[in-house]
Amino acid sequence: MRKLLSLLGAFSLGLVLVAAVAYFVYDEARPVGTTGPAAETLADKMLAAVNKSAWDTTAFVAFDFDGRQRHRWRRDVDSVEVRWKDYRVDLYTEDVSGRASEHGSQMHGTNAAEVLAKAWAHFCNDAFWVAAPFKVRDPGTERSVVTMDDGREALLVTYASGGVTPGDAYLWHLDETGLPES
Repeated sequence: MRKLLSLLGAFSLGLVLVAAVAYFVYDEARPVGTTGPAAETLADKMLAAVNKSAWDTTAFVAFDFDGRQRHRWRRDVDSVEVRWKDYRVDLYTEDVSGRASEHGSQMHGTNAAEVLAKAWAHFCNDAFWVAAPFKVRDPGTERSVVTMDDGREALLVTYASGGVTPGDAYLWHLDETGLPES
């Protein structure tokens, strides 16, 4: 038994070391960009390429995230149904209120509040990836232009607030029409 525990400890330590080395080898500093009119023009170009005006008039969006969470988003009334495992939450996105149920039974009190908060986190994270290109001008964002090594310009969007992971930043590589490539 001692040998097994010793091996498991060594294996765990090895995994931690590999992860630490990978982090330092592959981690890159956030690029520094230039804010101002050029960044806003690049953002406008991307928004035109992804047809933001059509997104703005889309009333209903349904999507599943990695087979774990299901979302039925009523954008026209700021509500979303979020389902995962045995939970169903009818959530109002404006004030993060709503109803939560487990196995079809309505929840109350602290348990309901915890499940509502979890549904909000699922929705924020999952919906971001559905609508990320449309969120470059969300409140709390800053846009800047980064010149890449190949001379092309990329759009750096920093999210200072909002969602459940403020502080994130994403560098959009765009094709010549402004459509995101990565």
